[in-house]
Amino acid sequence: MRAHRPLAHSLPSAAEPKTPRPPWADLDGEVSIEVEELAFQSGQVITELKAQVKVSEALLSVKDITAKLKGGGLVGDANVAYDPIQNPAYRVASSFVFKNVDPSLFSKSNYSKFPVQGLFDGQFKFAGSGDTLEEAGEDSEGDLTITGRNGVLTAFELDSRSQLGLIGAGILGQSLNRPGITAMAQAVPYFKDIKFESFTLELVRGKDKQVRIPELNLMGDNLNISGQGVIAAGNLGELLEQPLDLTLRFGAKGRLIDYLETLQLLGTKTSEDGFRNWNQDINIGGSLGDPDTSALKELLNNAARRALDKPGKAEAAGTSKPPLKDGQFLPRQNKASEPAPSEKKEKSKEEALRDDIEMGLELLNSIFG
Repeated sequence: MRAHRPLAHSLPSAAEPKTPRPPWADLDGEVSIEVEELAFQSGQVITELKAQVKVSEALLSVKDITAKLKGGGLVGDANVAYDPIQNPAYRVASSFVFKNVDPSLFSKSNYSKFPVQGLFDGQFKFAGSGDTLEEAGEDSEGDLTITGRNGVLTAFELDSRSQLGLIGAGILGQSLNRPGITAMAQAVPYFKDIKFESFTLELVRGKDKQVRIPELNLMGDNLNISGQGVIAAGNLGELLEQPLDLTLRFGAKGRLIDYLETLQLLGTKTSEDGFRNWNQDINIGGSLGDPDTSALKELLNNAARRALDKPGKAEAAGTSKPPLKDGQFLPRQNKASEPAPSEKKEKSKEEALRDDIEMGLELLNSIFG
């Protein structure tokens, strides 16, 4: 007779558990947790963290979570279910509500550089499943809604060099009788430290791990910014660092309308809130934590360069100036019936005008980079 190996040894490895047991598999019971202080990489600190934990191999439940964050706070629940018979074996779910929270809490970077400041309320719900606990967390789907009030948007920064350029541009616009340059110098500061009365941001993460932005809205005294977009698929923990594709629509109110109208940036429609719509949208790249606002700077830059070639009414009614081509002024062509002025005098006027234009372009560069 032929000898047979024991049946247990002849079973294929597939009979072994398909998924690893959870780290808490050997625990069973309930416990109350209290943490006096918990620090994040962003510099934010959570205090008085409390929670009720119930644990068994099949379930890790964390309920009645409460914590304080610089005068604000959050409450919520989270749980992880494990069933090796199910496919996938792990299921996670979480739900939190927070009030008066600094949004830089969600950033890994230095919170002083976060593009929006203020206190915000919000809520988020996420649920996912996977063959491992890590997969279940990374494959989570859900939504996050943030609302704020009386805050500041700092995404459009002006350094000291740019501010000096604005002062010079304003003076140059008046001396050259170029109202467009003066308007640009007066309009750009409206985009530095934009104060808002209300702010709304909604994020929705789907199965493809992309995060849609169905709503972004900022309402200020002189500016209204609204838009939609998408954040590239990636790890949930790196949401603020993933590539951003956002389309923004701008509206203006008050004195800003006069400046932008001079720069030919406004359309004809006015919203129900009284904001005059711009005549084109702005595309924002970069990331949610560090947005690239160069498209707005380029739009204002081009408008300002056009303004260099547009004189005020007094000059327009008088002697015409040389035409502009690719940032350079072309020599004036005399009509046959006009007497030719002295070569030295014409050259002097032309050189002075060219010098003024070059100075204007240098100032624009100092403002927009």
